Amino acid sequence: MKGICGGLTGLLLLTATIVAVAVAEQAPNEEASVRATVETYLHGLKFNDVESFRKAFYPEAKLFFVRKNGELGQLTQEQIYTDYVSLLKLGDEWKIVNKVFAFEKRAS
Repeated sequence: MKGICGGLTGLLLLTATIVAVAVAEQAPNEEASVRATVETYLHGLKFNDVESFRKAFYPEAKLFFVRKNGELGQLTQEQIYTDYVSLLKLGDEWKIVNKVFAFEKRAS
């Protein structure tokens, strides 16, 4: 799990930075808020802290993927996957409004 969280942390912080740069022209002080939301999510992931997830995610945000047989499914935190999150500013807070992921079998 530690390796997954480390790689995930880097990816999510890179994503947060890209998002922050994209909104910086419109609101130059938003980068810290975006980073704080992603860090709250990562804290929840690392420590299985449900309250951190509630704080980071928009209440109606969902995690979906399609299984090979075409049915809706989900993965547990123990399985290896890459998260892609989308953030929007609602009021004065950044919230994760969408999360998708890619799952690839890795060579052992």
